[in-house]
Amino acid sequence: MLETVNGDPDFMNTVITGDESWVYGTREEIMQNATDHLRAIPKEDFQRCFQQWQKRWE
Repeated sequence: MLETVNGDPDFMNTVITGDESWVYGTREEIMQNATDHLRAIPKEDFQRCFQQWQKRWE
């Protein structure tokens, strides 16, 4: 690895350190996107899924 670092001056620019933040949009865009996807689910399917989720918590 040391050879790679010494041989490629751009190598450190490609390392993912885990301390970066990834922004996928504004809060409003994310909420609108989530709302659109939830509204696309048929009401009966959503209710059935929600009821199954509730039963798992009992």
